[in-house]
Amino acid sequence: RLAPREAFAAARILVRERAAFPRDGAALSDEDFEKLLSVLHWCRAHRPAGIYLRSIPLERIDTKWIERHERLVTHLDELTMADPGGDAPPPEDPNAPKLPHFERWLRRAGFRVLELPPLVLCRNTRAWLPAGAADADGADALARRAIQLPLAVLQAAEPASPVVLIVENVQTGLAVDVPDDVPVFMGLGNAAAATVRALPWMGRKAVVYAGDLDVHGLEILARLRAAHGNVRSVFASVEAFRRFEALAVDGATVAALGDLPRTDEEAELARFLFARDAKLSRIEQERMPLAEVTAAVGEALREALAALKGGNGRA
Repeated sequence: RLAPREAFAAARILVRERAAFPRDGAALSDEDFEKLLSVLHWCRAHRPAGIYLRSIPLERIDTKWIERHERLVTHLDELTMADPGGDAPPPEDPNAPKLPHFERWLRRAGFRVLELPPLVLCRNTRAWLPAGAADADGADALARRAIQLPLAVLQAAEPASPVVLIVENVQTGLAVDVPDDVPVFMGLGNAAAATVRALPWMGRKAVVYAGDLDVHGLEILARLRAAHGNVRSVFASVEAFRRFEALAVDGATVAALGDLPRTDEEAELARFLFARDAKLSRIEQERMPLAEVTAAVGEALREALAALKGGNGRA
């Protein structure tokens, strides 16, 4: 039984999710309501759950049913998580990475969560390959190929190159021509900053970053620079955007630009794109001419290396 406030909230959830009243066949059947109540009762009686969701021992209810009705299950179950008669769920860490609502509910309800090690898609991986590792074309060819490596493996050895290249788009990262000794990390997205922070040797490296020309790409770049500092960007300027403007498409925008470190050129481009809202405000990296991207990346790598040798490690 729920207190009046929680009961009213439950009713609002049922109406919002179109589960309480027939409409376009979306309402729950009597059988599904019985299943919903069984799942909610089990979750409340077994907190923390201590098992994987697929292991819930309820008759005629499988995990796919719960996942199909996850919004109902999670929102209704959360109404009882503050039950004074039961164990309170562990508080959420405000500094933890943002997770989907369903996964947050699994953790708060005490279910075990299958956690795979973080993987990074890399090229030029000689520093992390075990001795003798090779494919049909030899060890050097294997090192040049794209390989997903656990973050723990990358943490264990420092590459010889003083410069690391981070490329947002996987296709561009695979195709761009760079020296074989320069590690290339691809497709990190919003995890770029966290990945750099997690690598203990990265503080001794310069980073070159190449990404989409849009506000989201610039936010990734700015967070990366906040995490590392010594970051040199490729094509992140109004001049470069205008150069490839024929390739621009409509893109998503952000509510506001973050207060993050940017070069003058990056800040100017961020303001320029933000003012456009979503209209023709995105140039996808993989659509830029590869020869020009390769030339710009090569120049940025050489400049980063020269700055390190000259004692001015900051880009």
